[in-house]
Amino acid sequence: MPYACGVVVHLTSALIVRDWLSRYFAVDASPVKHLVMLAPASFGSSLAHMGRSVLGRAMKGFVRRQEGQGR
Repeated sequence: MPYACGVVVHLTSALIVRDWLSRYFAVDASPVKHLVMLAPASFGSSLAHMGRSVLGRAMKGFVRRQEGQGR
C-alpha cells in the first residue's frame, strides 16, 4: 500500500465512509488508518424518543424537564 491516511467525518458521511471501507477493503488493507467520527448518525434518536414516552416519564417520576438539565 503506497499511502495511509486519516479521515474526519461528520453525521451521515460517517456511515458512507464505514460502508465504503467495509465493501472495498479488507481490515488489514484499508488505506484509512485513523477514522474520527463527529456526531455520527446512529440509533440514538429512537432512544431519545423512547425516553419521552409514558414509560420514560414513569421512570423519571412524571417530572417535565428540558433535556440537558440536572435531576
